[in-house]
Amino acid sequence: MIDGVSTTYLYPPVDQHTAQTPSPLPLWARVLYIVLTVIFGFFYGSLGSVQHQVNITLGEIDLPLGLCVALLGYIAIVSLFRLLYPGIGRVLQFCAGALLALALYSTQSAGGTVLIPNNTYGWIWLVGTVLISAIALLWPRSHRVESIPTATGSVIEQR
Repeated sequence: MIDGVSTTYLYPPVDQHTAQTPSPLPLWARVLYIVLTVIFGFFYGSLGSVQHQVNITLGEIDLPLGLCVALLGYIAIVSLFRLLYPGIGRVLQFCAGALLALALYSTQSAGGTVLIPNNTYGWIWLVGTVLISAIALLWPRSHRVESIPTATGSVIEQR
């Protein structure tokens, strides 16, 4: 009760001296997350490489629907990783997996097929993913400041 008014907190008040920092993940969990993120990047790079050539024809106009969806999805996933995790580690892992898939699918296989051909859509897909990856990795980190009210009415700012 503060000044005769009952106070209900959504979260219990935090005392700066007794607050515990969360313990880091064990090594096996970090390695598992790294492997899964690289596999997810490789999967999305493979999916985008297969679908980026899909076009929809409306009258006389060819609309590159597959390319637009693949690039917008790549932007969304990279932005999500960048916003959810404090560093660039997860973004780097995802981009490494995706760019590994692009490097694999842009070369000629033993049967002679190439999934990312040397045409306009192929170049936009390759250069677009590299540019999006570079922008996401080089973008400055945002510093979030969270204000936590204490029982005494003061505010603790955490970064």
